[in-house]
Parts: sequence; structure tokens; C-alpha cells
Amino acid sequence: MSSWTATTGSSRSARLAISRYLQLESEGMIEGMTMQIGELAKHIGVSTRSLRYYEKQGLLSPYRNEKGYRVYDQLAIVRAGNIKNLLQAGLTTEDVLHYIDNGCLDRPLAESPRCSAELDTVRERLAGLDERIVRLQRLRDRLASHESDLEKTLVASREVQHGDSPGKGPSPVRPSLPSCAPRGS
Repeated sequence: MSSWTATTGSSRSARLAISRYLQLESEGMIEGMTMQIGELAKHIGVSTRSLRYYEKQGLLSPYRNEKGYRVYDQLAIVRAGNIKNLLQAGLTTEDVLHYIDNGCLDRPLAESPRCSAELDTVRERLAGLDERIVRLQRLRDRLASHESDLEKTLVASREVQHGDSPGKGPSPVRPSLPSCAPRGS
């Protein structure tokens, strides 16, 4: 690790990552496997842009080699996979940062002990989603009601313009009504 330097802007998460890496290395848990950004992206199934985003959010702290390339060690490889899985499950980057601060992403999630704080976070996210679903359903109901009212008004307007009696249906020739739809619709 002597030829590597931590990324610039030694943030708290970067210092924690280095500290945790050194601890795991001293315990013999780091096997020396490293990857550059493209390799890691392919390995875990995300884009290189996602990995840079994780870094910007303080979730990953890759090292830079002597040429300035990002180098991900075994710990970062495991963390990146865990981060991807947690984000896909519906957690936020802020949620995931708490996992990192507590050292919870240093092993694959399936091998890590789970904690009650994790369950609380998931329940909080689910409650938020349930709230949004209820609000969206109410909005959808109002919009569907508006659509129904518009349709009834337009049908009645056509019948009056053509002298049709209600219930007989629209006349074969439809008048052109002004359109309020946005262009391109």
C-alpha cells in the first residue's frame, strides 16, 4: 500500500475507510485483490458513473495509484456491491452512509450480522413510500374524475351542436372543438 495515496479531500468517510482497511489487512482479511473503476463497475453490474457518484457521496474512498487512477481494494469491492444492493432495495445514500459509519458494509451483507437500526431505517422508508402511494392514488382519483367530467361535457356539447338528443349517441359528423392540449400531444 506504500505507493498508494488516499483520494484528495480526506473526508471523515475516507479516514474511516483507510482505518478499517488497515484493521482488516492486519487481521489477514484483505487478500490483495484490486480493481480499477471499469473492472469494478463490470464486476458488480453498475456504471462507472455510479461508482464516481458513490465516491462523491462519501460512500466509497478508492485509492489512487501513481498514475492517478482509482484503485479499489478488496474492502472497497465488497462495499461497492453492498452499496448497490442497498440502493436497489430502496435505501438512500444518506441511509447507506450510516451503515458505513458503523462498519456494517465491510463484509457481504449475507455474511454480516443484522441490527435493529437497519430494520428501523427500512420501516421508515416503507412508511414514507406508503404515504406517497396514498397521495398519488388520491391525485390519480381526482384526475380520473376530471377526465370523466370533461368527457361528459364534450359529449353533451357535440349533441347540442348537432341537435342530437341525449342518449342517441354522437352524430356521424363531429364538430371540431377547440383543443387545449399541449402541442405535440
